[in-house]
Amino acid sequence: SQAVESRLLFKDIGEMYSNLTGRVRASHRHDESFLKALSLNTRRETTIADFIPQATNFYSRALGSPELLAKCVAAGVSDTDLSAALQEVRNFQALRTSYIIVKGRVQELVEARDKTFKELRTWMTTFLILCRRLFKSNPQAVEPIGIFNRNTKKKKKKDTDEPGDTT
Repeated sequence: SQAVESRLLFKDIGEMYSNLTGRVRASHRHDESFLKALSLNTRRETTIADFIPQATNFYSRALGSPELLAKCVAAGVSDTDLSAALQEVRNFQALRTSYIIVKGRVQELVEARDKTFKELRTWMTTFLILCRRLFKSNPQAVEPIGIFNRNTKKKKKKDTDEPGDTT
């Protein structure tokens, strides 16, 4: 399903992000201005809504500045790695957006279905009441369409097989 695929992809891009930022952080841990420029001096966001902008920001800034890119390359993170990771984040964002749109549409359809069934139930109740009243004198006439008169009184059998009955 799309939800499972989304979670797996989120896990993959999260691991990729952690790997790349970890290598850059380790290599330049004493360069506060560099870490701040790439927003690596903050904690990693854990929610999807917060992580996407954080990762996009890191990759875009690193690729957008020759100075920052040179320091990333010195840390063993190539521009190809950064570009591929940025593309994965963008793909994930597109998938996530599509998922949210589909999920919203499904919710709308479920609400419409429930409303229709409620209206149908009301109509059917009225229909059944009318059929039972109209055919009260001849309830067998509506049995072929599945309407049975539940109010017919059943004849009780006399229990003559009780122990001690000698009649």
